[in-house]
Amino acid sequence: MKIFVIIIIVFLPLFLYAEYENDNSIIIDSVKYYMATDKLTYLPGDSVHMCYRVTNYKSSTVVLAFPSTQEFDFYVTQDTIGIWMWSWGKPFFYIVWFLNLYPEDSFEATCSWNMTNYYGNPIPDGDYEVTGFLASYNNLPLSVDIEYLPAGTDEPSMPTENPTIVSSPNPFTSSTNISFSIPHNSNVNISVYNLKGQKVKSLTNDRYGKGNYTLLWNARDQNGEQVSPGVYFYKLATDGELVEVKKCLILR
Repeated sequence: MKIFVIIIIVFLPLFLYAEYENDNSIIIDSVKYYMATDKLTYLPGDSVHMCYRVTNYKSSTVVLAFPSTQEFDFYVTQDTIGIWMWSWGKPFFYIVWFLNLYPEDSFEATCSWNMTNYYGNPIPDGDYEVTGFLASYNNLPLSVDIEYLPAGTDEPSMPTENPTIVSSPNPFTSSTNISFSIPHNSNVNISVYNLKGQKVKSLTNDRYGKGNYTLLWNARDQNGEQVSPGVYFYKLATDGELVEVKKCLILR
């Protein structure tokens, strides 16, 4: 099975850009970074249309400096495991060294994914995380979650009472509060992992009663060393079973 990928890079006035249903954004120093997919829930036969956009709200020009080679620009993971990416080692920015982003101007890259893995095989149903990565020296990865439902499903199933976990603030610079809820007495393990799947920090591995709890992660590893800025995953497991995986972003 072939993997169909379409990459489009456009420069248009702001009012001409498409709107997406499922999005995530952050504004840093009057520059907005925006990642989105066209929907939140997908069915068999659908394609995921994704977008990464940078908009300059400054009164002066912003320069995006691209290296001669690049890492992947869009990637998909499930429980921190890589499913698909584009374009790792395919530098479609190769001829671009410096890009001037003028006031009120935007730069956008879009991509379509037909929901197959690296080998062209259909993916199983479940929850996935789609991340856009600006392949420049001032890159900023942003992610959104999507849900892929099995054939014959008309609408998402109703949630059940399960343990939950969330971090705030996110993104953060020095520390974040990781809050979790346990519906019944459980052995709880919460750990932080990097993009390579390596454990960075174990936050807790203890017995908890039913209730809500909050842990502080100070962006340091198990040895007390400050971790590098970027994307990290924190995993919640209860009674030895993985329950939920979330993403957080450290800025410097």
